[in-house]
Amino acid sequence: MTRTTHWLLSTETDRWKVWTKDRGTQLPGSPLGRLRGGGDFVFDPFDAYQAGLVTSPNVVILGAIGTGKSTLVKMLVARGHARGHRSVVIDPKGEYGAVARACGGEVLTLRPGGPTWCNPFGSGLADNVELTVTLVEIVLERSLSPEERHWVDDAWRSVPPASLRPLRDVAGFAGGMHPHVTAALMARTVQRFVSGDLAGMFDGDSEESRLDATVNVIDVSALWQHRYFAVAAVALMAVAQRNGLGQGYVVVDEAWAVLADPAAIRWLHGEWKLARHRGTSHILVLHRWSDIDGVSDDRSRQRAWVNSMMRDCDTAFLFRHAATDVDLLHRVIDLSATERSWLPQLSRGSCVARFGRGRSVVSLTVSANEIAMTDTDERMRGKS
Repeated sequence: MTRTTHWLLSTETDRWKVWTKDRGTQLPGSPLGRLRGGGDFVFDPFDAYQAGLVTSPNVVILGAIGTGKSTLVKMLVARGHARGHRSVVIDPKGEYGAVARACGGEVLTLRPGGPTWCNPFGSGLADNVELTVTLVEIVLERSLSPEERHWVDDAWRSVPPASLRPLRDVAGFAGGMHPHVTAALMARTVQRFVSGDLAGMFDGDSEESRLDATVNVIDVSALWQHRYFAVAAVALMAVAQRNGLGQGYVVVDEAWAVLADPAAIRWLHGEWKLARHRGTSHILVLHRWSDIDGVSDDRSRQRAWVNSMMRDCDTAFLFRHAATDVDLLHRVIDLSATERSWLPQLSRGSCVARFGRGRSVVSLTVSANEIAMTDTDERMRGKS
């Protein structure tokens, strides 16, 4: 009887990413969970960047509903707060308020005609023009023509430097030498943010909200599953950058709804690239990869931007996936055989953590004082 033995070489270990001695990140701090082989798993995107574990502070959190994604986000925000990191959380389902209250932060409600408005525009002409073009393209559901983009540029050049209500100035731009039809359409579209169906979110008569608390949760549940959710998400990300986070988080839950819009993903792709320069960790929370992969063939550029963002992201927390979604995700981020075998069988609260070249299987450990703020199922049990 012949017996064969195969010695696993170090080169194969790296290729297959077999977790023979998982030591986690070896970063100091409060652990997010326990490693499958024992030991603590600690992670902070800024510490990981300083330690050379990752090349970008951006984070993607992926997994099926009810697997622990929101719990992880709340833990990252709360522990980041303890480390001095500020956070802006774009909350489409109204479930992050407990985190803000636990951290002494603020919960704001953003909706058309609502009590709260934020100014997403700063002092940079090019940034203001690009943001306006993005918001208008989302609303019109098409790309602007060169003439229309030129109108936006000229309109912003007419805005007084000290204007407190710049959108009103843009909407009131007479049009200069632009064709009447172009000027009329652009002014009418921008006017929707001032006195139309989108008024009261990014222009108002009261004092603007500046998102200057340490933890800012913006409840946009009034816009959830509405095609203008992407408008709110993009503008609020711009508000966070305008007001300066320092080393801070910008969290977008249900981010697939933003990535599904071609104008929004183009803008976010640019912000993603500037994360290191600005010291911002974007945290995108997604469900099934098929929500993104379903982008039709006529939007191949949009799909390329999404794939590029994923490949450029050194940190991903992957919770349980259906086998079909594992196959789709593998095409984008080249999952190892070990990862592909683990993802469909992960239990609730467990994930595969990818940080640079590191891989860990982690079970989240929620501390006693975090239980209340991380409890996403409270409403399902009939509690207010």
